[in-house]
Amino acid sequence: MSILKYNRIITFLILIPLFALSALAAVLPRPTDEFYTADYADLMSSETESFIIRHGKQLNEKTGAQIVVATVETLDGNDIRDYGIALAREWKIGDSQKNNGVLILFAIAERKITIEVGYGLEGAINDAKAGRMIDNRAMEYLKNDDFDTALLNLYKAVLQEVYNEYGLEVPEDVAVETDDFSIASVIIFIILFVIICGIIFGRGGRGNGTRGGGFWPFIFLPTGGYGRS
Repeated sequence: MSILKYNRIITFLILIPLFALSALAAVLPRPTDEFYTADYADLMSSETESFIIRHGKQLNEKTGAQIVVATVETLDGNDIRDYGIALAREWKIGDSQKNNGVLILFAIAERKITIEVGYGLEGAINDAKAGRMIDNRAMEYLKNDDFDTALLNLYKAVLQEVYNEYGLEVPEDVAVETDDFSIASVIIFIILFVIICGIIFGRGGRGNGTRGGGFWPFIFLPTGGYGRS
């Protein structure tokens, strides 16, 4: 294959997702006048929206970071992460230089939820932490169709992490328990892991034709089962 043909293929592969995002951007909803909430599925109470708008303005004034909570009726067949990324870019969430925007997006028809984070805040909220936030703060309420509480709790958890990232005091009406594993949780995990390994090792050499080789490592991961992405 010639270098010219190889370069054309690479260019084509790079442009495919860009074309897809451009096409998606054409059907995206517009941001609201308040910007920090866009409840197009009409799932949030006026109290929750006022809370998010008030704290969103305060956070932006202090750090330049922006957190937007959006709900939509449907994703129209799109992947929620693609939709969320396109929405965050189209709405220009966060400082353009710091890239410190966060979008919490929920689609009611597909019952899908995601947290999309700008590069400037990925150290504070990586994919694993975002997943734990959804599982621990929102999933129980989403399963019971209490969307307002789920979104408010999730917003508070995200807001707290952003405040912590900038070394600022978390407002009293925002503070929630951390979603990170505590030392006690790690100790319990290790104990359970050792017990399971002991059981597997014990079974490995009891007349079953093996020579103690029945060990398989287990990794326990939190799961939501609701459509978290």
